[in-house]
Amino acid sequence: MPLITLDFSEAKELTEGAYTFRIESWDGPMKTEKGQQRIVCILAVVDGEFAGSKIYHSLMLEGKGAGMTARFLSAVTGENLDVNDLETYELDTDDLIGEEVDGIVALEEYPPESGEKRAKITKFRRS
Repeated sequence: MPLITLDFSEAKELTEGAYTFRIESWDGPMKTEKGQQRIVCILAVVDGEFAGSKIYHSLMLEGKGAGMTARFLSAVTGENLDVNDLETYELDTDDLIGEEVDGIVALEEYPPESGEKRAKITKFRRS
């Protein structure tokens, strides 16, 4: 096998704290293990030590988890998406590329009881 070089210059792992993120792209829709639809929002840190670092945020399109998706979209768009007043909601995810949102990052153990930590955005608010 030939000698290879790994470049970790852009692979910094996010630490806990507050960041401003920019929506870079979307992945999906895809089905979860339970058969529900979800999409993944790929966000990048806008500035500071971790500028350019990416985080993947899964958003449910149906079921109870869709309420968290509504809160995320409210933070991004500034619209009040009250799930108690809505039956459905349509949007073009491409329209949100480039939008910024503030988020709080926490480290969680994943998979559970593995001892491994990963960064997860736990709260969002409009930038």
